[in-house]
Amino acid sequence: MSKIVVLCDSYGNIPSVLYVAMHNYRDCPVAIVISGHPDLHKFFQIINERVFHGSINLIYFESYHARRISAKGINKFFQVLPDILRERRYLANFLAEYFSKMAGYDIYFFSPGYNSLTFYLLKKLGKINRWVYMANVASGKSI
Repeated sequence: MSKIVVLCDSYGNIPSVLYVAMHNYRDCPVAIVISGHPDLHKFFQIINERVFHGSINLIYFESYHARRISAKGINKFFQVLPDILRERRYLANFLAEYFSKMAGYDIYFFSPGYNSLTFYLLKKLGKINRWVYMANVASGKSI
């Protein structure tokens, strides 16, 4: 069985992430990638410790904090392009740090709508891995 990475980008994904983790963690390595929600990361740390006995690899990354958000007036306009370039570099560094040797994994995701971080990961990881889209896993319906 192949290795599994589960992308979790919202609180609504918790039941689906736990479903996939519970059904696979004994058979193959499972990593859960949490983007942009420190409370969600803390929740999965506790679940990993108490339920999975530390066998799940948790990867957390924060959203990029753009400088243009705090800029005022015309400076806000001049920060757009540099912010885009800095965010791409930030995401590329994160990808290289955690996923550079990842090939042949099953990448699970649950939402038809994504935040920009999850979309970037799906796009980059999908080149050498297999996407697995699952909808309504907790209710028993899946695609």
